[in-house]
This record gives sequence, C-alpha cells and structure tokens, in this order.
Amino acid sequence: MGISEDKYVAVYVARICEGKNHDTLIKAWEIVTQYHPSALLLFIGDGPLKEQYQSVVHEKSLDDKITFTGSIPNIVEYLSIADVGVFPSESEGLPLVLMEMMAVELPVVASKIPSCCDLIEENVNGILYETYDYKDLANKILSVLCDNELKKKLGEQAKLLVCNHYSIENMINRHNILYQKLLLKQNFTDAYN
Repeated sequence: MGISEDKYVAVYVARICEGKNHDTLIKAWEIVTQYHPSALLLFIGDGPLKEQYQSVVHEKSLDDKITFTGSIPNIVEYLSIADVGVFPSESEGLPLVLMEMMAVELPVVASKIPSCCDLIEENVNGILYETYDYKDLANKILSVLCDNELKKKLGEQAKLLVCNHYSIENMINRHNILYQKLLLKQNFTDAYN
C-alpha cells in the first residue's frame, strides 16, 4: 500500500455523500496533523461529493495528509494498518462499517448518534464525540493516537462486543428466541379466543 509504518493512520469507510459528515472530519484532521504532521487519513469509498471534498482538501493543503482511495474490494487490508477508525456519520441505522472496524480490533471514534451509542460504551470499547464538533473529534482522535494502552484496550473490547453480541450464530439464536416468544404469545391468545 506504500504507507510507512511510522505514520499514524486513520480510516473512514463510507460513501462520500450528504450525511456522512466528511467535512467535520476534514476540519478535525487539520488539527490532528498540527500535532502529528505525518499522520494520514484514508477516505475509503466513492460518491457524488468526492470531487468537492478533494477540492477542500487541496485548498487546505492537506493533499499529503488525506488520501481518497476510492472503492476497494478488501477493506480489511486497510483496517489492519490503521491506528484508529473514525465514524463521523450524522445518522445511521445499523452501522455495519463501525461494527467491521470493531471486529478487527480497531479502536474507534464515532459520532454521538443513537446507533453508535447503542454499540459503544464510552472509553470501554470506543469513544464518542459530539457529532458536529470538529474540535471534540480532533481531541478524541488524538487521545487514541497518543495512548497505546487505551488503543489496545478499546480495540480488544470492541472485538469482544461484536463477537459476543453480533456474530451470525448469536443473531440466529436471538431470532429463534424471539420467534418462540411470539409463537407462545399467539398460542396463549388463541387459547382465550
């Protein structure tokens, strides 16, 4: 991939479109690179706003600090070289990309939206930031990058959560329990009608 091992690397995997909050992350990254000039942010994905954000990055002279990879078939390779995963989305149903980052033990910094709050226990398996506050986002990213023990703990706990609660086997078991409860409720209702 051509990325030196001494660089701090952050990744954000998302379609580059409205609602994904790339602009907040670009502003935050500008601050991060003041403290870590060689740090690199990878935007993985494509979308209608890609050229617009590339222009913003160029105007801020961040071309060597933010890379747009486009869509790639195997994001795990990129996640494995990253130091932190960032998820600044403004809203999300089930944040699968966030869960993928967590599943590979990547410490994550995510926006404080309901779906992320459901997954992340603050400073246990991830870190949350105020959704549109780029300074808060920068500080949270820096806190992970500068603390190897925190980075390790967050990654381990994130993987544990995803494996224990969101594995295919676990989801199947939960659905089976739900169906059994619904059937019991239906049988109970039928008995009294």
